[in-house]
Amino acid sequence: MELLAHLIVLGMAGFILAVSWYPSGSYFSWHPTFMSVGYLVFMCEAVLLFHPKFSPISDRGLRVKLHVVMQVSALISALAGGVHIYNLKNSAGKEHVTTWHAFFGLLSLIMTSWVVIGGPLLLYPGP
Repeated sequence: MELLAHLIVLGMAGFILAVSWYPSGSYFSWHPTFMSVGYLVFMCEAVLLFHPKFSPISDRGLRVKLHVVMQVSALISALAGGVHIYNLKNSAGKEHVTTWHAFFGLLSLIMTSWVVIGGPLLLYPGP
C-alpha cells in the first residue's frame, strides 16, 4: 500500500508531462509543467517521505533531510513556473496578476516560500 502512493504520484507526473507537451509543445506549456511537478510531485513526495508509514526509509534524520530537499525542489520548480509565466506576460505586454488564478498562484508561491524557508530554520535553529 505504501508503494502505491508513490506510484500514484509518479503516474500523475507522467500524465501531466504528457498532457503539457501534447499536441503543441508550446512555450506556454512549461508554466503548468513546472507548477504541477513542483506542487504535485515534489510536494507530495515530501509529505510521503516524511510520514513513517509511507516512507521506505526508517531513519528519521534521513527522512527529515530528504523532506527538506523535496520541499526545496518543489519551491524551485514552482518558482520556475512563476518566473516563466511572468516572462511570457512581459513579452506579450500584458498586465500581471489580473485574475483570481494569478492572485492565488502568487499567494501560493509566497506561502510555499515561507514554509520552505521556515522548515530548515526549525530544523537548524540558531544559537
